[in-house]
Amino acid sequence: MDQREKEIEKRLTTVVKNHGGLCLKLASPGRIGVPDRIIIYPNGVVGFAELKRPGEAPRPLQQYWLEQLRKLGLPALAIDSKSEAVNFALMLRLESLRRRTDNNIQRVEEMLRQREQDES
Repeated sequence: MDQREKEIEKRLTTVVKNHGGLCLKLASPGRIGVPDRIIIYPNGVVGFAELKRPGEAPRPLQQYWLEQLRKLGLPALAIDSKSEAVNFALMLRLESLRRRTDNNIQRVEEMLRQREQDES
C-alpha cells in the first residue's frame, strides 16, 4: 500500500473510531477485489470503502464488488482523498444517529399508545 493511501486509511479509521464506530480491515480469501474496509456504526449502519491513492480509480474487479454491494442497498465507495474519507465516515454516522432518533420516536409513540390503553 502506497504511503498516501495509508494516510487516507488512517484518517478514515480515526474518524470512524472517534465517532463510536468500527473500521475493520476486510479480508475475503478467494474473493479478489473486495473493498479494503468495512465500517460499522451503532443501529445497524454498515458501509464499505475501497481506498485508493489520490487520483487512482478502482480496478475493474474492485468496481464490480462496489456495484454488487450497492445493488444490495449498502453504501460502498472508492475513496482517494482524506476529505472523501471524512465525508463518508460522517455520512454513515449521521445515518446511525437518524436511526437512533427514529427508534426513540417509535418507543415514545408505543409508550403513549400503552398509556392511552391503560387509561381507557
